[in-house]
Amino acid sequence: MKRTRTTISVFLRIGLVVLLFALLAGVLALAFNYVGNGQRNFYVKYGKETIISEKKGVELPKDSFSIFQCNTLTGQPIDYDVQIYLNVKNIDNFDFSVDDNRKNFKNDLTEYDCIKSFNVTKSDTYFVVFVPADLTLEKVIQAKYPDKVISGVPAVTLDAKDSFILTVTDGVEKLKTQIYFC
Repeated sequence: MKRTRTTISVFLRIGLVVLLFALLAGVLALAFNYVGNGQRNFYVKYGKETIISEKKGVELPKDSFSIFQCNTLTGQPIDYDVQIYLNVKNIDNFDFSVDDNRKNFKNDLTEYDCIKSFNVTKSDTYFVVFVPADLTLEKVIQAKYPDKVISGVPAVTLDAKDSFILTVTDGVEKLKTQIYFC
C-alpha cells in the first residue's frame, strides 16, 4: 500500500511539473503573440510618458518647441506620418466667408490638416511641434485659404482643453496614435 502511495505521489509530481511547463509555454506563446503580432508595436513618447493609442488633456507650451519621440517595442525601423487637426467637437459650429463664399466650420475644416500652423519638423525617430503664442482660429483658417479674404470667424480661444488632435500614423501597422492638446 505504501508503494502505491509513493507511485501515485511520483506520478502526481511529474504530472504537476509537466502541467507547469505547459502553462509556462502557453504564457510565453501568448506574450510573444501579443508583442510580435496582435499588440501595437509603435508608440510615441512625450516627455516621460509613453503614448500607445490616445492621450487627452496634453498641454504643449506656447512659443516653444515640443519634442515627440517615435519608436517600436521590437526595435524595428520606424515609418510614421504626422497630422494636426482641429478638434471640431470642442469648438462651436459657425459659418464664415472665404472671398465672399460661405463656408461652414465643421463641414469645411473637419479633415483639414493644419500642420502648417505648427511648424512641424520630422526626423527618422522624432518630430518637433512649435505652438505659436498668438495662434488663433482665424490664422489656422487663413493658412488653409492663403491669399484669400477670410471674414466672419468668431474670436475662439484655442487654449481651451483639447482644441487640436495630433495624429501620428504608424506606416507599418497603419494604426493611429492621437494626442489631444491645446
